[in-house]
Amino acid sequence: MLNDSWMFLVLSKGSSYSDDFSGATSMQWLANRTYWDDELKPASNYGLYTYNYSGDFVVCSSGAADQSSYYNRTVTFNQYSQITAENVPTGSTYIGPSVRNKGTGLGNFYAWYSDEGASYFFAYDNGVYRLLDTGAAFTTGDVIRLEINSSTLSFYKNGSLDITMGTSGKYSDPSAYLHAAGYPGICSYGSDVTWRIDNWTGGSI
Repeated sequence: MLNDSWMFLVLSKGSSYSDDFSGATSMQWLANRTYWDDELKPASNYGLYTYNYSGDFVVCSSGAADQSSYYNRTVTFNQYSQITAENVPTGSTYIGPSVRNKGTGLGNFYAWYSDEGASYFFAYDNGVYRLLDTGAAFTTGDVIRLEINSSTLSFYKNGSLDITMGTSGKYSDPSAYLHAAGYPGICSYGSDVTWRIDNWTGGSI
């Protein structure tokens, strides 16, 4: 279920950036090295796994596919990615923040995403999936933030550490050396377009 097909958007290496997925103010995310923006395609996915709909980020209804996306910006080694859950439906579709995305396809990155039943924290190490922890599900209205500082990841929900994840909301990964660089973004899996997020922010910490 979690290790079949998924997608991540990734913002390339500055300080802090944001996207409310709203018309001309939406950044142009680079997907499979092809630019897109929601003004040009408010109701179609142009072959991508994700698209913008009514000012939110949603997964593509056409089904799962492996995609990677990024936009040229500069962030430091220590970084964060944050989303707001606009609607979390029942079923097996997942969206959440990701950090230290590097490469294309499965590549290298950490992600923390959720359906309505539970949340999952995992890594891809040179394309190899590694489930690291599970915890409480995201709920509609939650502000979800994933941070990485050196080899320690921190899980925030509505401004407080989520103690259902890691040890009191933190997880130290001895394999973090595999993720020595990369960019913050969004990871998703599934096809239910009613799972929506908004107000993405990401950058250096």
